[in-house]
Amino acid sequence: MNEISTFELEVKKHGRIIYHNVGDSMLPILKEHQDLAVIEKITRKLKRYDVVLYKRLSGQYVLHRILKIKNGNYGLCGDNRYKIEYPVYPEQIIGVLTGIVHNKRLLKISSLRYKTYVLFWCRLFYLRICILKIKRLFKTKKVI
Repeated sequence: MNEISTFELEVKKHGRIIYHNVGDSMLPILKEHQDLAVIEKITRKLKRYDVVLYKRLSGQYVLHRILKIKNGNYGLCGDNRYKIEYPVYPEQIIGVLTGIVHNKRLLKISSLRYKTYVLFWCRLFYLRICILKIKRLFKTKKVI
């Protein structure tokens, strides 16, 4: 974990990175290869429901949401996932999501639209688990 990546260098040097999201773990808020994630240097104390870019101990970069904070460490989970990854250590975190560019329009995390999404999708975590499990069940069933 001692190697510094382009992500880390860019955040350190310029204070932010903007990149296309890869993967489906942050659906429905971030669509793969369509939406741009605006990640900025952390300038405040992180809180529950912040979305952070972090580097797993394996070296993989991941963008997930903070769902719990315990003993100074974080429990993170993608919006399209229901298993919380814990512990994630503060030194693993590279930056925090401050906006999403979708269809050439910027969605700020301070907007009412984003806060409504967080209220519904993230605070009702157990409802999300049910929705995702039902969705996966229908996805695995093939119609003959």
